[in-house]
Amino acid sequence: VLAKEHFTKGNQHFAKGDIIGAVAEFSLAIRKQPDYVLAIVNRGNLYTLQKEYLLAMQDYNLAINYAPQSPQLYYNRAI
Repeated sequence: VLAKEHFTKGNQHFAKGDIIGAVAEFSLAIRKQPDYVLAIVNRGNLYTLQKEYLLAMQDYNLAINYAPQSPQLYYNRAI
């Protein structure tokens, strides 16, 4: 299974309100493709929803490492 497929499944889980399933799928996408910034950010956003702020910050920092030119990533990290 490709990283993109896990990313798509993660979005589908989130659309159904299944945050735990979405986090699991985004994590699998990241495991398959460690520089998959969209999956990293989506997982960070879900951690924020779960009030897992340390995990969210780690994901935002990781995403910034891969895409330092993206101002949105810095904004996500700041909130």
